[in-house]
Amino acid sequence: MIRSIVVPLALIALLLPVAPTPAAAAEGDLELRRLLRAALLRAHLERGQVASWRRRIAWAALLPRVSGRVYRSTGEGSYQDLRPDRPISLDLNNRVAFSWEIRATWDLGRLVFDARELQAAASSQQLARRREAVIDRVVELVHRRRWLAGLVRQGEATSEDRLELQALTARLDALTGGVLTAPQRTR
Repeated sequence: MIRSIVVPLALIALLLPVAPTPAAAAEGDLELRRLLRAALLRAHLERGQVASWRRRIAWAALLPRVSGRVYRSTGEGSYQDLRPDRPISLDLNNRVAFSWEIRATWDLGRLVFDARELQAAASSQQLARRREAVIDRVVELVHRRRWLAGLVRQGEATSEDRLELQALTARLDALTGGVLTAPQRTR
């Protein structure tokens, strides 16, 4: 009777994946977060980018548009005094004149609405989609890599599994800038 209960329970225990200890799970989560952060930085998808654009658009509305011009003009002039009570005099002169103009103009309507805000919103949506794609890809690769590493540790991995594990490690390194193999390179 006991044997009939123990055998099925042993088979179920072998077929169920072993749950990681809380410390191992936390360590795995830290590794995943580290890889995600590195992949997002490498893809230039870090948080705060869009907020920075919006702040700069708001401040740009306060800045004036500055333009300047320089004029140079030359001319000749002659003056002849023909009054009867004076002797005849002729005055010839050349003149060169410079004038400078600097102009500052503000578009105060941009304080209320700037068309570049729409561009920032569209870019924000694109970045969010790209960010989600990078996160999905990294999570998929990490979980597949962990599963294959478990097979290798248990001695159940085939040569194809080992090759796939190396390929996944290389893909993750390419996405993260070498985070996985960086400690190995320093040895």
